[in-house]
Amino acid sequence: MKKMFTPKNIKHFVSTTGVATLSRRPCFVALSNHTTTLFNINNNSSCFVREFSTNSSGNYQQEEGNNKNFYNSKTLALGLVGGLLSSIAAYYYFDNNRNNVDDNLHTLLAQALSAQENSTFEEQERTKKNVNALLQHNTPIYRVVLTGGPCAGKSSAMTKLRERLQNLGFQVFIIPEAATLLMTGGAKVTDNSSVEDVLAFESSLIKTQMAIEDNFQEIARVSKKPTILLCDRGTLDPKAYMADDLWQALMDMNGWSIPMLRDKRYDCVIHLVTTAIGAEKFYTLENNTVRTETIEQARELDHRLRASYIGHSQLYIVDNAVNSFDEKLQKVYNILSHQIGIPRAKSSRRRFLLKPMEKVDMNLRHEVIDLEQIFIPTGNEKDVTRIVKRGQNGVFTYSYHSTQTIEDGLEKIEARPISARTYVNLSSQADKSRMPILKKIYSFVYMNHYFELNHYLNGKGKGTTILTVEAVAGQEVSIPPFLEPYILEEVTDNNKLSSYEYALKN
Repeated sequence: MKKMFTPKNIKHFVSTTGVATLSRRPCFVALSNHTTTLFNINNNSSCFVREFSTNSSGNYQQEEGNNKNFYNSKTLALGLVGGLLSSIAAYYYFDNNRNNVDDNLHTLLAQALSAQENSTFEEQERTKKNVNALLQHNTPIYRVVLTGGPCAGKSSAMTKLRERLQNLGFQVFIIPEAATLLMTGGAKVTDNSSVEDVLAFESSLIKTQMAIEDNFQEIARVSKKPTILLCDRGTLDPKAYMADDLWQALMDMNGWSIPMLRDKRYDCVIHLVTTAIGAEKFYTLENNTVRTETIEQARELDHRLRASYIGHSQLYIVDNAVNSFDEKLQKVYNILSHQIGIPRAKSSRRRFLLKPMEKVDMNLRHEVIDLEQIFIPTGNEKDVTRIVKRGQNGVFTYSYHSTQTIEDGLEKIEARPISARTYVNLSSQADKSRMPILKKIYSFVYMNHYFELNHYLNGKGKGTTILTVEAVAGQEVSIPPFLEPYILEEVTDNNKLSSYEYALKN
């Protein structure tokens, strides 16, 4: 089996047959069962090939005569460099930056699992504590999207949020909007633009947005400081400006998918509703040189933007049902506080038990999500730790969630992405008294609220359907008409009707 591997400034790579020692230079490594070929690029744009194989002891040795394979080919070298840069960026981003768990965790888990059968109960418990400590204390980097319709208050919100979050000790980066950069620079599409021009522009826009975000992510990683990246719009915002068939063509030509652009990139999405909905007297075009939308266009665009992110596990909609803009900002700050683990009042997510539904007949735009969650022992009956696998159309993201009760009325919630490998390793430490919970989730937006219809597929709650909505306690919530006949009762405070209880085996 051959594969490409582009390690970042490391000297050793463990393969199935031994340990190959690599240089710090960019390299292309082809691995087979017994042979590793190292293409090492010199500073003079030449390239030479060395082959190593494993001896009887499992160590790597250089094959005789392979130094003769020396190629003075600028074309080969440049081709390798181009491929390597892309591969390094892809590997580095997806396997490291987005997963706020470093390789020490994988080493610790491997050691723990290999010794699991021979270890004492105390040793196993100590290992679990070490794993949780490493997960919880690894320097976090949170990537948050602030989106919304025109004149929603994003720019003002980001400036004030940065001040407040910096006062809490976070390093805060504001990621500029790629569309504004391109359009103020003169690059844009018009009603007369061809399909090819539109696809080229939107493709470049999303790639620019991703590059800017990833570079700020790298700066944050190197700094080793707890960091929050506040993104002025995200990679799915362009979807609101395109016809569905054109958007799908854009996805296909770039090899992208909505889960990739939505779930794998962002920890949280906060949609600020335009003042054109509910605060019309404050709607203006004066503070943005590229804003041209009328109030009617702003309303339509706002609805399309929020629909673009439906399906994200942490989508929040902040409307204008407030007494002041400062109150709107406070709502955004409360949401971020929840995301970064600052103790706050217990969950404002309301829950409703529904009658059994043979078929979910949705007459709203929605997304269908597959979810698996596994509970991990915490040693404290008031605390809950779980790992979650969430996906759509075969594309999955993995996350770690911890809820700690600080005191009555206050809880600390931590959620962070992990890799698929970490998910598999942590699943081996699952609570043996509980089974994995499987759910089918239908996500949609109705009357400025983000709903999730949770249908349990196994466990004690098999066949049960729970409707959840993010709303302040006591706040009036409009239930979609097609669901009203199925509502039995509100169960927000009924912990017996929860995934944690449904997972119990006995």
